[in-house]
Amino acid sequence: MTLDSSAASFLQMLVDAGRPPLHESIPVDARAGYDALAPFGGEGADVESVTETTIDGVPCHVVRPLEVSTPPVLVWFHGGGWVIGSAEASLAVCRDL
Repeated sequence: MTLDSSAASFLQMLVDAGRPPLHESIPVDARAGYDALAPFGGEGADVESVTETTIDGVPCHVVRPLEVSTPPVLVWFHGGGWVIGSAEASLAVCRDL
């Protein structure tokens, strides 16, 4: 399978910037690098609202779509292997869903 040219360009940009591969990074650097990439995903689709809350001490976002009388429920657990990622870094993806 051939890597998409835009993905290949992006990966080359990271190499050219001197960033070590994620698997060679210490957790604090991996988190910072991951979070720095989040803005490149844009803000995501327009939605009715995004509410920040906590459930049993876990920070959460409740994203409500536009013009839906009975919105569906989707629980999104961001990736990151318990090392990187956050609700904030995944918000654009959640808005798009």
